[in-house]
Amino acid sequence: MLDEKRIRQMTKLAFFEKKEEKNALRIGRYFRSDYIGKELLKNFFLASIGYILVLAVAVLYHIEWLVDEIDTIDLQFAAGCLIASYLCLFHCRVCDQHDPLPGSTEKAEMVWKRAG
Repeated sequence: MLDEKRIRQMTKLAFFEKKEEKNALRIGRYFRSDYIGKELLKNFFLASIGYILVLAVAVLYHIEWLVDEIDTIDLQFAAGCLIASYLCLFHCRVCDQHDPLPGSTEKAEMVWKRAG
């Protein structure tokens, strides 16, 4: 007699292998800590680029006001605000990622078991 639970597991595994095989092979080339470090570094640079782009759009949007008021703006305070907002972004976006692997924890564990 065939075990239905085992058949369901094998079917899910076949779908997973078909859908995630490339990702599992890509992840399998690294040690886990190396892969996580690489993803965190990539995320840091992408978040920094995004922050700079948003800042550039805000400056361009308010350029007329900035040109008129440049001599009255407290530049040290403005620089402090920019640095503080960047640190908040860095903390929220990069440091709080507990699982940089794609998908859920169970899915990631299955990839690691399959790849390694």
